[in-house]
Amino acid sequence: MAAGDLTITVANLTLTQNTTLSTTILEAGAAITPGVPVYFNTGDNQYHPAEAKETEEKAKVAAIALTYAGDGEFFVAIQRGIFELGSALVIGKTYVISDTTGLITVDSDATTDWYKTVLGVATTVALLDLKINISGAKLA
Repeated sequence: MAAGDLTITVANLTLTQNTTLSTTILEAGAAITPGVPVYFNTGDNQYHPAEAKETEEKAKVAAIALTYAGDGEFFVAIQRGIFELGSALVIGKTYVISDTTGLITVDSDATTDWYKTVLGVATTVALLDLKINISGAKLA
């Protein structure tokens, strides 16, 4: 578990009005909660909570969940845009997926053997500018 893993308050996770916002509906292959970054699992063709350390596939974030879903259920997710993440952020800091499944952490916590996927940059203490960048690079 990374020291900077964020705690998401679901009630505070909200969309903002902006022209760059992109959302989608995805099918869950496992339990999904709001604020969880998800990846597409090629084994079952569904979306699962992402994480940075186990495999490159699991680090290929497609979106961040906005709603709850159980296995086989559909959920709403954000793919791009500025939104209120529901956690205290540090302005100007870059956020990435954590080595803990389904969590988000500050970039400076990324360490050896992580597949680095940048989620976005905090524009305020509440807002994240989500622009997913899948590097595919494993930190040495």
